[in-house]
Amino acid sequence: PGRMTEAEIISSHKALGIRVNETQFYKNCKITSMVSNKMRLNDAGNPVILKIKDYSFSSIAPGDFDYHFFWEDKEGLIIAAKNEKYCNLDSAELESFRIKASKERIKNQTYGNCYIPLHTDGSPDAGYCSSDFPYQIYGKSPLKNIDSACYPTFQAAIDSSKISKYCNMSDSELIELQNKTNAEFEASRSYGKCYVEKSTALGCGEKYPWFILNKELNKSVNGFCFSEPSGAIRDIKKQAQCAP
Repeated sequence: PGRMTEAEIISSHKALGIRVNETQFYKNCKITSMVSNKMRLNDAGNPVILKIKDYSFSSIAPGDFDYHFFWEDKEGLIIAAKNEKYCNLDSAELESFRIKASKERIKNQTYGNCYIPLHTDGSPDAGYCSSDFPYQIYGKSPLKNIDSACYPTFQAAIDSSKISKYCNMSDSELIELQNKTNAEFEASRSYGKCYVEKSTALGCGEKYPWFILNKELNKSVNGFCFSEPSGAIRDIKKQAQCAP
């Protein structure tokens, strides 16, 4: 709440299957429709939930531009797109826009304790975000996504970072948070005959280095690898081999 507009939240729900694959184009912009459930009053004046189609537009090139409002009236949305300066840029103006935008992104990439990787393919967590929502907010230390969110534009991500508690923490607050996190991990990483450990020698690579290991045999109890220790800690008590 407070980090994304209502339109961005609704738009991000495409990953849950709400988005309808109807896209048209107006010059540099694509017009996209999606269906969501909204409350309306029926003829008797009683509230009912109906499936309503909304329209929005954004740049054809991911991350260039994102319109932050949704219209139920497609014709009204098309009029808005025709009046939007970005959609009407010619090729020279578009190139100039992208050069300027790139410089601005580099200039504003870092805010407080956070930074925004300048990739448009969902990197550095490849496959985590789509090309329509490519931007993520990362903590400088440790290097990790701070809110598990994907943003459609750089500006949306930087706006969110400016109100993020983590991004605005002082050095002492960061140290206190890290100490608390470490203490919680140490208190929960061991259960019965097993413990959670990080290792790149067990075959899952650097992106999935966490395992549930048997204390005596020092090997994985289930062959699963986790990207974060929290996943392994959550599963450790489910393993019969680990029971005290």
